[in-house]
Amino acid sequence: MKIQIKLRWSDKVLFEGEYESLKRAVIEAVKSRANLSGANLFGADLFGANLFGANLFGANLSGEKITIAPIQIGGLRWGILITPLYLRIGCERHTHEEWGSFNRNKISTMDKGAWDWWKIHKPLLMAACELHRKEATAKAECEAA
Repeated sequence: MKIQIKLRWSDKVLFEGEYESLKRAVIEAVKSRANLSGANLFGADLFGANLFGANLFGANLSGEKITIAPIQIGGLRWGILITPLYLRIGCERHTHEEWGSFNRNKISTMDKGAWDWWKIHKPLLMAACELHRKEATAKAECEAA
């Protein structure tokens, strides 16, 4: 099917082509070094997509305007994506605060072995979330000045 990735503020086409999904189109756009700055990617399931080097400044990802590049971590049991407001682990996407407050019962319902995994990785992931939020805030304050 023909997919167009458009600027979120207008109908300007940033990238287009015949792809089986929006995810595949985004991956191909990144490979071709298309500038997706300001792209409307609302609803795109980018789980597992390697967006290393992608310019997604100003992109709209599930209602969150991206102002700095997300942190993507691979090689763990589940893929990790950290934005200034949200942490996605596998298919679970919640705010940093929600992840920090989840107890054993909540985490255990997410997947088998999730609690043991979370106990090990929580300190690192929550520190990365905090650092990413601070960097986004500092960038916004610098641009406002």
